[in-house]
Amino acid sequence: MYVRFAFWSMVALNILVYLGIWLLIGRTTDNTEIYAKPPKGKSMVADESGAVYQKTTYQETEKSLCSNKFFETILGACISTAISSYFKIPSAMIMQLFYIPANTWDCPLFKCYIRHAIVDKKKDRPYGEKYEGEDMRAAKIIKEEKEAKQKEEAEQSELFDTAMTKVWEDSSTETAEEQEENYQNLLDVVDDVPLGIDHCLKGEERTLLMQVVGTHLKTTLSMLDTLLSKKPNITLIDEDGWTAIHWASFHGNSEALSRLLAYNVEHAEKIIPYKDQEDLTPLGLAKDQNNQECIKVLEKFIKDHNIELEDEEAEKPKDKDA
Repeated sequence: MYVRFAFWSMVALNILVYLGIWLLIGRTTDNTEIYAKPPKGKSMVADESGAVYQKTTYQETEKSLCSNKFFETILGACISTAISSYFKIPSAMIMQLFYIPANTWDCPLFKCYIRHAIVDKKKDRPYGEKYEGEDMRAAKIIKEEKEAKQKEEAEQSELFDTAMTKVWEDSSTETAEEQEENYQNLLDVVDDVPLGIDHCLKGEERTLLMQVVGTHLKTTLSMLDTLLSKKPNITLIDEDGWTAIHWASFHGNSEALSRLLAYNVEHAEKIIPYKDQEDLTPLGLAKDQNNQECIKVLEKFIKDHNIELEDEEAEKPKDKDA
């Protein structure tokens, strides 16, 4: 008897709570247009585009949810009472005594109108709603598409990395024509890898830009122009602490070096005094390899931009967001 009394008191209190929320919904009259999933029991079949959301308003959505909570509470109470009466044990009612308040406390309606834990609906999306212009497809469809894209990007990255490594390692045995064809193939697919032009070879961290300026093919400059048109970040560094400017300086590619320096002067000024893991700046690398043309290009840039290699503290290039 005591359990039944406590149980039905809880049910009555819960109904009063939702009745109060219903009145508050009517007073606020929030007619903001949103896209929400249909209430339980109604068709949620997606259309041809995979959309399952329907245009509605906050007030309509909240009233529908509140009605569902009314019927859910009453139906649950009747079922629990019937089970307890039939089996002569109050287990179902006792469980509901804990379930009802917990379910109400976590209900988005209770959070919005009683607890005021949700103030900005557009930010918190308490009903899983969406707004005009957002993806209206089911979460499952979006998730599957995202996972498929991530898998495709991972596979593409692996193929790209393999091709990058092979082209570099085979440069001593391949003919110039073969190398140019291989690099052209890499240029054709660089946009398909996750980071695009700034994609770094796993384990070595070098980019296609670094590798291209480290070659002396006839088409190096045309390839470089194509790469620079994609707005690469020249401050990226590889595992040896080299930027693309370091690569061009070391490999004696003076024409490519000139274009890199002119591409982003502000970043180039920061890279020039930067030392790699062997404490060598781009000028130091050029001198170490006796690349006279690169030395001339670098010294002129240093002079024109008043860069002090010894007195000015070297600034490490920024990361990928630079």
